[in-house]
This record gives sequence, C-alpha cells and structure tokens, in this order.
Amino acid sequence: WMSEQRKKKTKLIEKLADLGLVHREYRPSVPDTLGAFITKYIESRTDVKEGTLVHYRQVFKRLVDYFGEERRLTDITTGEAKEWRRWMLEKGLAGATVNRSTRTARHYFNEAIDYKVLDSNPFMGLPTVVRGNPERFHFIDRDTITKVIEACPNAEWRLLVGLARFGGLRIPSEVVKLRWGDIDWANETFTVTSPKTEHHEGKGTRVVRGTTVWK
Repeated sequence: WMSEQRKKKTKLIEKLADLGLVHREYRPSVPDTLGAFITKYIESRTDVKEGTLVHYRQVFKRLVDYFGEERRLTDITTGEAKEWRRWMLEKGLAGATVNRSTRTARHYFNEAIDYKVLDSNPFMGLPTVVRGNPERFHFIDRDTITKVIEACPNAEWRLLVGLARFGGLRIPSEVVKLRWGDIDWANETFTVTSPKTEHHEGKGTRVVRGTTVWK
C-alpha cells in the first residue's frame, strides 16, 4: 500500500501521463474491489488511534455484508448507496450511527478517487451529519445508580460505574488514561485526559471535582 510520499508520486505520474510525457502503465497497481481496497486502506492507517480503527472495521463489515467483498468499486451506484443506508436503518442501527457510517464510506470512496480507481463518489450528497438523539437520553437518579453499584461483581466494576455516573468519564477511553498522579487529594479533584477531544486546542484534559459520593 502506498505511503503518502508514494501517493504524491502517483499523482505526479498521472499528470505527466495526461501530458503524454510518461507511460501510464508505470502507475502502481491499486485494488479495485471493495474488500481488497478498504482492507489495504485500513492496514495503511498506522497514524490513527485504535478506537478509530475499530470504527473503520465496523463500517467495512457493514459494507461487505451488503455489497460483498468482490464487488468492484466502480459498480456501486448512488442508488445502491442509498439502499445500503436504508438497510442499516432496517437492521435497527441508530440514525447517528448510520450517518457516521455513511461519512466513513464516503471517505473510503474519496480515497479511491485519489488513486484514480473511481471518477465519482456514490456516497457524495448522502446525510452524514451526526447529531444526538434526545429520545435516547435518560437521567439515572442516585437511588438507581446506587443499586447498580451494589450489584457490581467487584470493586473495579463499582469504580467504573461510579466514575461514569458521577465523574462523567467516557468508558473505557478516559478511565484507562487515569494515573495516580492525576489525583489532587488536597483539593479533592482529579484531571481527566480525553483521547476523544485531545485534537481540539485546550480540550485534551478537564478537571473533575470530587463530592461526598466518593467518600
């Protein structure tokens, strides 16, 4: 799979070939089937976090389950891309999940355009904005969460539930980042490192203030 440097070289060769200055057969071979192309792409993304790779693989599986691994990218139409969205909704996936999956599928096919496998993207123009669904929000009161904590099998699980409910931590990404040095015992606070928001300036960490619930 091509590195970024080789990818730039490929684009240069394409431009030279368009001018008749080099032979187009010098272009490196790129897979043109759904399974092979996306597999190679995911393997090349050594620069992203494991959580992103998990999402990439989930969307890849949804695409393969519907279209098949051997389906040629050029054979997938915009109409079929819309049908794939409806298929995910019929399987019970939330609208936000479907939109995010569509956005990732569009990204895969944009990569195929960059490699001259495709001329257009069948997922372009489909809904991809991810919004929260208020109907899925639920407030868990103290009495309910206390019963959940009491039912936990051990201290580790009780801590995880407590951190999620009372500290607002994302599980597991923010919990695994916690260190003893993050705890300020004197001021009853602890610093949370957030992998999900660290790429935003000033949003990589936040301070959580302890309450009597921890005592």
